[in-house]
This record gives sequence, C-alpha cells and structure tokens, in this order.
Amino acid sequence: MSANRPVTNHAHRARIVRDLHTLAALVARRSALGVVGEPCSIIWEIAYPKGTGVKADPPNAAPTIKAVLDGLVAAGCLSDDNPDVVVAQTFVRAPNTRVRGLHRITITFIEETP
Repeated sequence: MSANRPVTNHAHRARIVRDLHTLAALVARRSALGVVGEPCSIIWEIAYPKGTGVKADPPNAAPTIKAVLDGLVAAGCLSDDNPDVVVAQTFVRAPNTRVRGLHRITITFIEETP
C-alpha cells in the first residue's frame, strides 16, 4: 500500500492490512524480537524493488508501515503505538533490492529516555 496509490476497495484493503498484521507478528516472533523498551523512536528503512527510480519517496509507505506497526502491537512487542509509546518515526530510503517486485522493510527501535 502506498500513500500515492491508496487501495480504494475496502474489502481488498482489509485483507492486505490483516495479512500485514499477521506477517509482522510472525516475523517478530521468529526473530525473537521480544518486548521493545518504551518510549521509543522507530527508523523505518524502505528498500524498493530492483528497477525503482531514485525518486521513490519512503514516507509514502506510511499505510503499509501503520499495518506493520499494528501487527507488532498485536504480537506484544509494543504496548501500543500512541505518541507516548512511539514518540517519533523516521522513514529512510535503503538501496533497492535485487529482485523485481520485492520490497524490504527494516525496523530499528531506539529506546528513548523518559
């Protein structure tokens, strides 16, 4: 999902969001992420598919990122995604993947001192 090309069919969007929740929770569990220290900031590194031009804008991934973040909350990695828990989010462009059609999201959590 992209801010530039929103999914307008509500049922289709709901399926995508549900699948992203499930995928995020599964990856968190498999990587033994555990509970993230709170409050925290998050750096989202977005890698676009092979062949994507240099002007791809990482913040446009926000609809996908929101679904991933909700999946991390559902997995118990974060207690919530409100501003008291996640105080800042930064979007960074990573080098393109070497595979057409494959996006990659890398998450870095930075524990903030209250």
